[in-house]
Amino acid sequence: MSIAVKERGVSFNGDMVRAILDDRKTNSRRPLKLNKSHSELDPDCRPLWPTWECEYGDCHPYESPFGKPGDRIWVRESWATDKVYDSTPPIQIDAAASVKWLADNAKRVNGPENWGKKRVSIHMPRWASRITLEVKRVWVERIQDISPEDIWKEGITHDPEKYGSIVHTFEDLWNSIYGTWDENPWAYCCEFEKLDRQENGL
Repeated sequence: MSIAVKERGVSFNGDMVRAILDDRKTNSRRPLKLNKSHSELDPDCRPLWPTWECEYGDCHPYESPFGKPGDRIWVRESWATDKVYDSTPPIQIDAAASVKWLADNAKRVNGPENWGKKRVSIHMPRWASRITLEVKRVWVERIQDISPEDIWKEGITHDPEKYGSIVHTFEDLWNSIYGTWDENPWAYCCEFEKLDRQENGL
């Protein structure tokens, strides 16, 4: 009996979408949000996916935003569709509608090009996604423990004259999104592989 593959939508900004398309990004990290009462009890305990374990033997489930190895991620990104749908909730838009992906202005056109308003990634429905990723590995680590090799796998663009160390480049990126580098939070980490268009059903 075959086991159904689990899928989940995860948002990426335009820079990261382009890095995935260029095969430069194969890693992603998101902060692990702790229960306030538990972090106060033992701020130094180590999270082990898929549970939170500490020296007291307490286990508190935390679900990774990336799922587990073998699961799939469909990429949510900024997008647009036909102007006729501007007042229509995404869930009610015809799945055959035209789509423009704003990261690189690529298009799937079904009919005249009459693009409407920009739509944010969180509101992208599954049918409008063009990129599917297969989860290869999921782990947790303090964000400052990231290796230079994994920083490159994050798909960043490094300017040595501006930042010097590649770590400083990633620090600046992390702070621009989460602002927590100095706090050195725990993060869920994921290694993934981009599926080709046929596997993605396109």
